Amino acid sequence: QAMDPSAVDAFETQGFVEFEDQGQTVRVDLIDAEVVTEDIPGMLVATGDGLTVALDAALTDEWRNEGLAREMVNRLQNLRKSSGLEVTDRIEVRIEGSDSLRLGIEPFMMYIKDEVLADNVTFGSNAGESVEIEGEKINISIFKK
Repeated sequence: QAMDPSAVDAFETQGFVEFEDQGQTVRVDLIDAEVVTEDIPGMLVATGDGLTVALDAALTDEWRNEGLAREMVNRLQNLRKSSGLEVTDRIEVRIEGSDSLRLGIEPFMMYIKDEVLADNVTFGSNAGESVEIEGEKINISIFKK
């Protein structure tokens, strides 16, 4: 437990560690020990083949909103397909959803339009197809141009 990361690396590389205990040299071989890593709060940690990787698992608002935009593209592509539209058909999209959904996907509007070949995406009342994104039920209508 008292070993710093460089000492642990040396132990794993050399296959043993030696230290003094009550005036005697003690040797611990790697095969007789287990190196255990603990997750860092807010991070995902994995170790393998002498390498440890820690990833920041915090979900920022920007990443969450990008996920919303990607989910919106997925739903719109599914609606295009189920409506029998051709891959090259241009569309208009009308979305009825919460203000938080609108605010979340607005920064990614060009991405959404490009992916689904939409000339316009508007928000408002709608009697379209009901879908769920991130636990929120919304209505989407698509119209061929």
